[in-house]
Order: sequence, then C-alpha cells, then structure tokens
Amino acid sequence: MPRLSVKTYINQHRQLRTSWLHFKGAAFAPLTPVEQLRLWTYYAPTLDSTPDELLEHRHKVTAQYKLLPQLAGRAYQRVLPYLQKPPAAESAKPKRGRRSGTVVVRSVQRAEVDSALLGRAIDGLVENDAWQAGSATATGSQLHTSGEQRSAK
Repeated sequence: MPRLSVKTYINQHRQLRTSWLHFKGAAFAPLTPVEQLRLWTYYAPTLDSTPDELLEHRHKVTAQYKLLPQLAGRAYQRVLPYLQKPPAAESAKPKRGRRSGTVVVRSVQRAEVDSALLGRAIDGLVENDAWQAGSATATGSQLHTSGEQRSAK
C-alpha cells in the first residue's frame, strides 16, 4: 500500500469529520471499538484544525505508534463505503408484523467523554437504585403489615 500523501490525509480527515458532525458518526458503526479508536487517534475527526496542525498531530501519533497509519488506513477502507453513501434517515414509526432474523446492535464511540450524557446516565442509575430500594422497602412493609393483620385475626 502506498504511503498516504498530505493531501489525501487531509481529505480523509475532512470526510471523517463531516460524517461525524452531520451523521453522528453512523459510518463508524461497522467498525470494532478498537478500529474506531485507531481512526480517532490517527485522523482526529473532532479536531477543527488547520492543515499544519493536522500534519503536526499526524507526525506526533505516528512517532508514538509506528503501525497506526497502516491500521487506521485499513479501518478507513472499511468505513469508506459508508462515507460515500450517507445513511438514510430511519423511520420513527415502528413496523408491525413478524420478522424473523437476527438483530444486530453496533456501538459508535466518542472521541471524548460527554460529561453531560455521563451525568444523566449516573442520575438515571441513582434514581433506579432509589426506586428499587423504595419498592423493596414498600414490599417488605406490606408483607410485614399483612403478617400482623393475619396474626391479629
């Protein structure tokens, strides 16, 4: 595989950035989490940088991880068909009827932690734990009350 030219690297970065910004990274979904990490590390699609800054980033990560250009290039080739044909908007209405088959769920990693989203997830877990603890207490008190009523009769 030939070496990646500066112009090609910048164009590929822009393609990945556009996909991330406009389609919420749907093109990344067919990749494994490790392949996604390789793309994020090498191409840095969340960075809105000048070409010089991108090249500096490229040289820095390439010096640190010698095989990263090759591995990220392979991941890019797997994503390329999805970049060339953006995903269609999905219908909000659920379809009725039976369909046999396998359901496939894929993840899309984010380059950085979304602290607001993480905070909402933690709040949801805390609320769920509190609700379950409240239900268990209520159930326990209901059983205890029922037992008292039986013994009183």
